Amino acid sequence: MSYAGAIAALAQHLPSVLAALGPGQRERLLSLLRAASGASAPGLAQLRLVSFLVDALPVTHPVRRAAAADDAYLGAVVEDLDIETAFAQIERMWTAEVGVRNDPVDVAAVVHKRLLAVASYDGAHVRRLGHDPESAALIRLDGRYPAFQFAEDGTVPDVVVRVNRMLRAERDPWGVADWWLSTNAWLDVPPVALLGEDRDDHLLAAAAAVAGGD
Repeated sequence: MSYAGAIAALAQHLPSVLAALGPGQRERLLSLLRAASGASAPGLAQLRLVSFLVDALPVTHPVRRAAAADDAYLGAVVEDLDIETAFAQIERMWTAEVGVRNDPVDVAAVVHKRLLAVASYDGAHVRRLGHDPESAALIRLDGRYPAFQFAEDGTVPDVVVRVNRMLRAERDPWGVADWWLSTNAWLDVPPVALLGEDRDDHLLAAAAAVAGGD
C-alpha cells in the first residue's frame, strides 16, 4: 500500500486513532498532520507522520496494518503520493461527523465541539450530589461535568475515578472525555458503553494501554 493508502486509512479510522493515543501524542499527531498537509515537499512530512502512527498505534489497529502493508514505507519518499486526495478524505470525514465544514486537521476544535454537546452538570449540581467539583477524579469541561461520570444514584463509579486519575483528567480533561466517548481500538466500542456492564477490568486495561503510551 502506498503512503496515500495509509493516510486514506487514517481518514477512515481517525476517531479510533485519537482514542488510542495519549494526550501528548494527540498534539504530536496534530502537528504532523499540519506539516504534511502544508509542506511544499510532502514526502518527508508524510514519512514522519506514518512513522509516528506505526510507533504509536497497537499492531492490530487498521491504520497500523495499512502502513505496515507497504514494504517500503520506511524507505525512500514515494513518488506517486497524491497528498491532496489523501487529505481531502480526512476533510470529508470531518464534514460527515460534524455536519459543517472544518479544518480537517483541527482536531482540538472538532473534538471540543462534540464534547460540549454531551449531557452535563454544573458545579452546584455536582456539589449537591455530594462530590467536590475540584476533585482531580472528575472531568470538567469549561465548568461543566459530563453526566456519564455519574451513576443513576449520583455516585461516581470506582472505575470512573480510577480511569480519570490514570489518564490525568485534571491535566487533560478534553482528552480524557474524548477517550470515554470515542470508539476504542481495544474495546471496539466507546468505553462509556461498558460502564455498569461488569467490564471494569477491560476499561482499566484499555486506559492503562493509553496511559503507558503517553
